Amino acid sequence: MKRIFRHMLPFWPQILAAAILMTLSSLSQLLLPTFMSGVVNEGVYEKDFSVILEYCGQMLAVALVGAAATVLGRKCSAEVVAGFSANLRGAVFRKAMSMSHKAFGRMDTGALVTRSTQDVNTVSWVAEMLSGGIISIPALFIGGVILSYRVDAVLATVILCVVPLVCAVVTVVGRKISPLWERSDEYIDRQNELMRQRLRVIRAFRREPDEQKKIASATEVMAENIIKANVSMGILNPLATFFLNAATLIILYLSAQRMVSGASAVTGGDVLAMIQYV
Repeated sequence: MKRIFRHMLPFWPQILAAAILMTLSSLSQLLLPTFMSGVVNEGVYEKDFSVILEYCGQMLAVALVGAAATVLGRKCSAEVVAGFSANLRGAVFRKAMSMSHKAFGRMDTGALVTRSTQDVNTVSWVAEMLSGGIISIPALFIGGVILSYRVDAVLATVILCVVPLVCAVVTVVGRKISPLWERSDEYIDRQNELMRQRLRVIRAFRREPDEQKKIASATEVMAENIIKANVSMGILNPLATFFLNAATLIILYLSAQRMVSGASAVTGGDVLAMIQYV
């Protein structure tokens, strides 16, 4: 991670701009449920159409600001990723050219091809998250929790209780798929090396059928591990959706009970905002 930050350091103005813009985008997303709560509580319940129009105008303004911030933030992040990728590819190339014959032989050509292509793309994705996407996650989480507690502490606690469950699922699945990705990466190196050897061997000895079998075998192992990893990753979304929908049902149940018993002053608009915070 330190090495990634070192290569990103020359682009700190764009990173700072992306962080500010993405934070502004996250804040705009958090404000919309609050305005919607006002629409229901002050407009719909009171049958005041002028109040509804006023809140809708405010929501439109906030949405436009958020959309503009998102577009500009993504643009800054894209500039960071493009420059980072170019610098990283140059660094990989210079490192490969400066390697001794012994080191070059120890790390075959196929691995070097993978390092300079697919691995650079993977690290660039990490740089994209660091330069923009990762800012919105804590901003949405912290802001959502704060605004939720302003509405009702008991209902907000339900949201907090779901977070460890989702994190646990992500951790368990991540540990399961990590070896699969590592094995598939090994066979990507193997494929690149076999392709290089194939061109040389076919020209020299015309052994294309044998080389095709080797490549097909490497491709099969690689594809098998990638498919298993993607299937495991596919579990994340339905499980996370299940936990979040369960939290929504609990919030609806508790809010109904508390409104009937008079234990809380929470309103229908507040419940709507809480569901959107989930």
